[in-house]
Amino acid sequence: MVDNVCRDMGHIQMIRITILSTLLILALTSCIESKQPVGDAVPRGFARPIYDGDLKKLEPVEQYQVYNKLLTTLYKGDTVQNFFDVKSGFTNPQRRNNGNVIEQVRDRLHNNDVSSADYNSLLLSKHNIDITIDKPYTQAYALANLQEMPLSRTFYHHWIAYQLTNNILFSPGLELDSVFREDAHTIYMRLVQGMNDGKSISDLVYEHMISQENWRRFRSPEDNTREMMEIYLLRFNDAEVPLASTACKNWYLDVNDRYALKYDGAEPNTAPQIGLLDGDGIISCEDFYRAIARHPTLVRAVMSRIIDHFFYGYSYEFKGAFINSAMAAGITHFDELFDAIVFSYEYLTKVTRTQSFEESFLGGAGRLNWYSQRGFFQGKTTSDPGASAPSLTQMNQPAMSNKLGRPWKIPFDSLSLAFYHKSVRDELLMDYRNVGGSIYDRGWDITLVENAEVNNLSQNDFIHYLMLSTVMRKATDTELSTFSSLFTSEGITRRRDQALAVFDYASRLAEFYNMRKFAEVGSNGY
Repeated sequence: MVDNVCRDMGHIQMIRITILSTLLILALTSCIESKQPVGDAVPRGFARPIYDGDLKKLEPVEQYQVYNKLLTTLYKGDTVQNFFDVKSGFTNPQRRNNGNVIEQVRDRLHNNDVSSADYNSLLLSKHNIDITIDKPYTQAYALANLQEMPLSRTFYHHWIAYQLTNNILFSPGLELDSVFREDAHTIYMRLVQGMNDGKSISDLVYEHMISQENWRRFRSPEDNTREMMEIYLLRFNDAEVPLASTACKNWYLDVNDRYALKYDGAEPNTAPQIGLLDGDGIISCEDFYRAIARHPTLVRAVMSRIIDHFFYGYSYEFKGAFINSAMAAGITHFDELFDAIVFSYEYLTKVTRTQSFEESFLGGAGRLNWYSQRGFFQGKTTSDPGASAPSLTQMNQPAMSNKLGRPWKIPFDSLSLAFYHKSVRDELLMDYRNVGGSIYDRGWDITLVENAEVNNLSQNDFIHYLMLSTVMRKATDTELSTFSSLFTSEGITRRRDQALAVFDYASRLAEFYNMRKFAEVGSNGY
């Protein structure tokens, strides 16, 4: 760990490395800018999936970038040593095998089941999270699960549920005084279980709309019905709100009974609300919610809400063309919807955007074989603005908290970025874990940089290996010469100490926090 390194190298030397790394960033110009099965809905045209033939047209380093772009999106990562034939070095990198890695990921997400109960036990023993009693820690439970659980159908449903509960579609709105922390647990697990049971998007939206948890976010008939039409149908028609609120006039939250949802606030409506949602048969609140869930524009609107994150910053025309192409495949389930996005050629080859903390940190954790210590995820998801370790709240990326979902523009103001960088640098990159460490020993696996294959790498190839492990590209000539000179002048000979210097530098590069597109990557992988 860092303390051990400081004792071995001396505090002065570590400070000198940090200063030199900072100067490198100013001097170098290499930084790149910033169980019912579902249907077989495979988009064609603009939203077509990426194929193995597309990947094989690229150089091996670019293939690694695309493959890990997919994994980063899923909060996962694969090591350089798993992907490349390290023994061959990195002058002309070669893959360890030529399997169809993209399709392997897809296959695991749909055909590989794991037991949630097994991972609940692991989370209790390793992370001290008992979801049967620790429902206030749903955010920590979700992230710990996503880090520990392998790619599988179970994992995919947990990952999708985490995306949805950070979106306006299903956000619990924990920032509100009428919302309780167990509400986040209920919404999250209802989504996971519903997807496990093969329920459609329409089914899951209806179950959520009629729930107490939904009403605790939008708390009156007028507010709730307006928001349901706007969120799930992108329907902004003020004239329909009085009609919808009349249908739901007897539903209310009892503020004197812990905001319980009750149905006797007024006499139930008995008159059809003519013209509401283009029909004349809506009488009750249940009728209204069913009409939304069955509306022909529901899935398109839901996909639009989700696309806003994955294609953040892209034009309405671009997103509209993608949605048109995807919808032509007949998407009915969330598995199909997210497949259409994250496996698409457009997303994996064209999209460039700032990554969420979860993408950067957990993606990097996968590439580095990083191990989290007990209590890490509870601290990361605390709402305490004065937490000692950087939290999602301090980064202005709180999980499941905002009433209208997490903003898709990742906050990069000075303070938010400072906490974001501090977590990546201090907790992910600058801390290694010795073999056989305890549950309180956090860090990347020391065998990442000290094993038989890696020990035989030349100095330059080792630097390439470290850069590929962090920012997924080879080092530039300037970086190679600068680091080699630094190691020689400072007497840094141990591979773990050289790794710390390179990782410190990598933590300050914009490309660690951004997804890149192929146009920004040269054929040599620089």
